[in-house]
Amino acid sequence: MTIVSRIILLIIATMLGACGGGSGSSSGNSTAGAPPSIMGYTVTMNVEQVEIIQDSTFTNFMEPGDTATWGFVDEHTIYGDDKFSSKINMESWEYSTSGDKGIVDLYQSGGEHHITYAFNSSTSGNFTWIAESYSSGAMVKYSGTFTTSGHDSAGGDTSGFASTLQGTWTSVCNDGYEMSLVFSGSKFSMMPTFYDNADCSDAGDSFPDDVVGNYVIRNEITTESGMKAWQIDITYMSIDYPEDYDVSVGQTHYDIISVTGDTLYLGNDASGLGSSTSTRPTQLDFTDPFTADN
Repeated sequence: MTIVSRIILLIIATMLGACGGGSGSSSGNSTAGAPPSIMGYTVTMNVEQVEIIQDSTFTNFMEPGDTATWGFVDEHTIYGDDKFSSKINMESWEYSTSGDKGIVDLYQSGGEHHITYAFNSSTSGNFTWIAESYSSGAMVKYSGTFTTSGHDSAGGDTSGFASTLQGTWTSVCNDGYEMSLVFSGSKFSMMPTFYDNADCSDAGDSFPDDVVGNYVIRNEITTESGMKAWQIDITYMSIDYPEDYDVSVGQTHYDIISVTGDTLYLGNDASGLGSSTSTRPTQLDFTDPFTADN
């Protein structure tokens, strides 16, 4: 398997285009496509118009044609990327609904952002995004179209399999190295640990959230060995050390996954590299299992 300063507005880097993450809350009744919760969703916003309400020489703005992708990973985290930054780590955000509109309000010490998603369908629509910087006084309004994905992620998984995944799963020691997979709600992360000794018996140095994304549980399948497995799509939203991984931010890996007792298996790359749905593995990898951390 293969899985954020100049004056920053709010940490989508030096532009006026991002903001905190946090206690995502949902209120109101949704109609015409606005979901009651946005947790586990990935939203891709295509900027078509930029209206600078208050300019500032200290602030960079997005331009028409730019794209921003946000993944609402959990109650305290939004990850994503745009032209200025590859990582967004928010601390305070709220979500509410009003008719066919989903509204995201994000606050930080440096400013605030208010995004309204008007859903024309369950997966797309138009958005307006007003961002304000407290320090520079800059304010901008973006508008354009958006699409969403990840609606059937762990939070909405009717199969119940996602609940089986919750927690930390660690690989066998491999010459002083272990990899842990962490499933928390709809959030997926990878945590490598490096040891001074080959048998991984010392304290070790761990790197939590080295890779972070969200995941979607798809269909149950029967592998070529006859063992049952589930299709899983993992979209990577943050990678601390891209050079260490054969994936990039925004990329989706199409894998399979199975749990038997305290053991988790992923797909065998020899049966499919998972770069697309058509190359999803068809066999499980029994040589590199992961064990539940109890």
